[in-house]
Amino acid sequence: MSSNTPNLGMPFVQESQSQKHVTVNESLSELDALVQPAVINQTTTTPPVSPNSGDRYIPAATATGDWLGEEGNIAYYEENAWKFYIPEEGWAVWDKDVGNFYIYDGAAWGIYSGPTVTQVPFLGINDTANTSQRLISSSNEIVHSFDPSGTNSSVVTINRNSNLNTSSLIYSTSSVGDYSISTEVDDLVIRGPGGVGCMAVNASGFVSFPQMPYFCGLAEDNITYGATGIFIPYTFNTITSNNITITASNIYTLQSTGVYEILFDATYDLDDGAPADNEIAQDVLLNGLSAGGSFFVWSKRVDSTPIRLNTVQVIGRGIGPLISGTTLQFGQRLISASTPISPYYVSRTLTIKKIS
Repeated sequence: MSSNTPNLGMPFVQESQSQKHVTVNESLSELDALVQPAVINQTTTTPPVSPNSGDRYIPAATATGDWLGEEGNIAYYEENAWKFYIPEEGWAVWDKDVGNFYIYDGAAWGIYSGPTVTQVPFLGINDTANTSQRLISSSNEIVHSFDPSGTNSSVVTINRNSNLNTSSLIYSTSSVGDYSISTEVDDLVIRGPGGVGCMAVNASGFVSFPQMPYFCGLAEDNITYGATGIFIPYTFNTITSNNITITASNIYTLQSTGVYEILFDATYDLDDGAPADNEIAQDVLLNGLSAGGSFFVWSKRVDSTPIRLNTVQVIGRGIGPLISGTTLQFGQRLISASTPISPYYVSRTLTIKKIS
């Protein structure tokens, strides 16, 4: 039978041994020193002058006095003397000064950074994880940094199964709702509160603004003169439109406030025999009133200088702030005609777009 235990080296009580209490007490002393060890610190190099019985340290480098040559060992004070224990690989101590565990790796003590976590079904940091939120944290700040031993880059990847699925970053606020950045089919989509799409980037890099109001339309047909001074609205065949309401009476109603750019052009074509004094003015009604030259800049005319009809193109361009609910109507007025001709041919295009 061995005289000592294999791990801590505590002496066994021998069968024929006298004063067995001495051996038992020695073993109890070693257990007191090494079980649940908590050292005062690992930075002291000189033994304290008046230590308390049971005090434990790990002497720092260049230790002196009774600790000379015991650097890195566990120093245990009992019965007016220091005892020293050489650590084995895997021993752990609590450092009261630092407030953390240290593990001995066979050569030196190192701070315990926690286990390597792999394949855990849930992880909650200062919060409770569940089956739908398997990873959850409650923190004022989260920092993801680069690994200096790697590429020195920092990448966060959010995967999805296929383009039929969605991957999202959601920014939640209690006051106005959620904002999100999502991959949907092959687009990257930014959405505002209520799931309203604000911007989309497709796989080719083209950017669109799903909620940005716009209208594009054109038409070409014969227009009949009205009475002098009467506004005659034009119709446009819609090519594409968004967030602009169009009524049967060709009134365009804006659905959001912003800065709008409007381009309205028309080409008038009459027979060569049209009277020279026939005059017509292109016009825009803004909330039912003629905008004339106040909002629009015209290529060849303002209301006070109408066109004498022949074959001519007239371009009107307006840009400025308009509020939600603003109505627009596009057409023409007959200013004067000694011999009115009806009908005449007009080809026209209209573009309305919100630019900010």
